[in-house]
Amino acid sequence: MELDKDRIIQELRRELEKAKERERDLEETRTAMLYMLEDLNESTERLEQAKKDWELTFDRISDPIIMHDRDFRIIRANRAYREHAGMDYISIIGRPYYEIFPRMDGPSAACIRALETGREEEEEMTIGGKVFKVRYYPVYDTEGRLLHSFHIMEDITEEKRAEERIRLERDISTSLLTLTEATARTTNMDALMKLTVDNVRRIMDCDACLFYLWDDEYKVLRPRSSSGLTHDLKATFRTETLAIDALRRLGFHGPESIEIKVINGDIQPLAPLAWLKDYRSISFIPLKGRRRLLGLILNAYREDRAFEERDYIIMRGISNQVSIALEEANLYKESIEKTMELSRKIETIQVMHEIDRSVLSTLDRREILNTAVRMIRKVVVNCDASAIILSSKESGCFQYEAGFGLESIEKKMFARAEANEICGVIEHGRVSYRPDLKEPLNRCHMMEMMLEEGLQSLICYPLIIKDEGIGVLIIASRRPSAFSPEDISTIENISAQISVALENSRLFTDLRELFIGTITALSEAIDTKSPWTRGHSERVTEYALIIGRAMGMDERELEDLRIAGLLHDIGKIGTYDALLDKPGRLTDEEYEVVKAHPEKSARLLSPIRQLRHIIPWIRHHHERWDGKGYPEGLKGEDIPLHSRILAVADTFDSMTAERPYRRTPGRERAIEELKRCSGTQFDPRVVEVFIGELEKGG
Repeated sequence: MELDKDRIIQELRRELEKAKERERDLEETRTAMLYMLEDLNESTERLEQAKKDWELTFDRISDPIIMHDRDFRIIRANRAYREHAGMDYISIIGRPYYEIFPRMDGPSAACIRALETGREEEEEMTIGGKVFKVRYYPVYDTEGRLLHSFHIMEDITEEKRAEERIRLERDISTSLLTLTEATARTTNMDALMKLTVDNVRRIMDCDACLFYLWDDEYKVLRPRSSSGLTHDLKATFRTETLAIDALRRLGFHGPESIEIKVINGDIQPLAPLAWLKDYRSISFIPLKGRRRLLGLILNAYREDRAFEERDYIIMRGISNQVSIALEEANLYKESIEKTMELSRKIETIQVMHEIDRSVLSTLDRREILNTAVRMIRKVVVNCDASAIILSSKESGCFQYEAGFGLESIEKKMFARAEANEICGVIEHGRVSYRPDLKEPLNRCHMMEMMLEEGLQSLICYPLIIKDEGIGVLIIASRRPSAFSPEDISTIENISAQISVALENSRLFTDLRELFIGTITALSEAIDTKSPWTRGHSERVTEYALIIGRAMGMDERELEDLRIAGLLHDIGKIGTYDALLDKPGRLTDEEYEVVKAHPEKSARLLSPIRQLRHIIPWIRHHHERWDGKGYPEGLKGEDIPLHSRILAVADTFDSMTAERPYRRTPGRERAIEELKRCSGTQFDPRVVEVFIGELEKGG
């Protein structure tokens, strides 16, 4: 029994301890609960405060903001949104946002995209004259379910206006810069004006832009370029100048008074511009240089245009820039014209010098005339044809001598009646200028032929030698009134040069003929010393010229070869006639006398300075190709070419002519002998050329 009591007491004690332990746990739990409750109360208070703060901040945001659910119903809206919607909070909550502000047929496409993609989207909306940037922010829970979506509508109206102003200013600056660059690079007046009207029309946003240039001589503004006009108005614009009276009717007292001006309203009363009846506003931009008016830019608008201070600033900028460019273009044009005038004068001087050099470097009449007429076109710009007509004293007619572009009269001779105009120029020594050949007054046959070739104006200038008219220089053009006073002065100088050159040529020809006549007479005097040598020098000369021409010698070389041929035996003038007429063979002593004639020829001719280059040809015409000739035994190419030619010609004539000591071998035998001695006595090339010419000539 005792044991049971003790066991029960122990169990009760254990239960008591457990109860006390539970009581302690409960106390601790109660204390913790109290602390948690206090924290919860504090958190609740903070949440309430945060909520109030959030709602206050939410309402204070100046941009409209809403929050909607999955059905697009508004669950929150700030004060700015309510003010833009013009509704109170109660009326807004629970309604689809697209029925409130802004009113739409349904949710915006950007909002739907944001909900579908879960990403932020944005778009711009213009509502009631204001521009909003609307951002859409979807909000999801941890399991990816859509909770709600925020719309933030940022008012960017001022920003857009600022951007538009910046864009406009940038466009204007770009256009002005483009105008500046274009005008700075352009010196061509027409291109400058075209660039100006195109750029100004874009800068000023006008419907038409017109460019006038001031004509200071006639005191008018002349139309030059336009942009934006119809074809009919373009034709009118090109014919309508603005004179001083017209400027006064437009409100300007004169060219000096033109300033930037704007006219709005009906254009009809403005008589000078009444043709712009379809336009309502006009602005005038003057273009002024340092000392005078340069031009005027006129901008026309189809609607009434209100001009702000900014427009006037732009127009002043256009005026300054285009005026500078226009004045520079004028200066450039003037400098180019002066440069061209100076270049033309320099070129004229150079050509005159070239004519001097060319015509005085030759004494051949035809070469002088052809050179002169072909150089005329270098200094007479509108020269399409030229000719030199000379008078023939023997026939009394006029002969075409040289020229170009006049096929109808080329190489023709005209009687005085057919060329009475030319006759008058020569007889009276006066210039004749026909500005228009179509005028029938006193038109001679020669001029009729020129007119048929399409020539319409001409100048006839006399060629005079020692106060005597010898011919006429004709300059013609396919244009009427084509020649200037400067051209006439230039032609006068050229005709004087031609006259001097012709006189020099005539004097030289006379001297040359006298010289050749003297040489020919001298050679005949030598050849006639013996009946066996009569005509020898002339025949040798003819054969030598045949060879020279075939070998490509020019006229001067051939002329020198001719003189050498005529004089090659002049040394025989001191040889005894008995030796020349001796019928039998010469003795050694006699042969030595004959062999001396080349050196005698050289000595006889040595005092004549003009023949010094010919003397070696004469001295060595008896040398042999193999070196066995006389007087020096020269060999091959050491012998002058002209001497080798004379050797072949001399031998051929000797073998085909009768001699007192033998009968002539004949032409065929002479050719065979030349072939046989080719390469020993004679230059093989010269022999080949001569025989070839003999065979061709028969």
